[in-house]
Amino acid sequence: MDIERTMRFIIEQQAQFASDIQILKEAAKAQEEQFGREMVRINNVLLEVAGSQERTNEILAVLAEKHVELANAQKVTEEKLHVLIDTVERHISNHNAP
Repeated sequence: MDIERTMRFIIEQQAQFASDIQILKEAAKAQEEQFGREMVRINNVLLEVAGSQERTNEILAVLAEKHVELANAQKVTEEKLHVLIDTVERHISNHNAP
């Protein structure tokens, strides 16, 4: 009789063990699927960030170019302003001369 009880116990434990293993497999599969979805989401976010960075780089390149153009235009304006100031000063000194 003790052998039958022992065998029944072992069989029940084996059945519980198999059930527990199945539950663990299902949980692992669910986690793997969730991980896969998260990786896809992260990949999409990284692609969006990379695209945004590329657009930002393009904008910065245009701004740098415009900044150089503005600095060159400012130099021309300063040169013309100095010529105008010199002309006005000469004109004033010619009118003030005795």
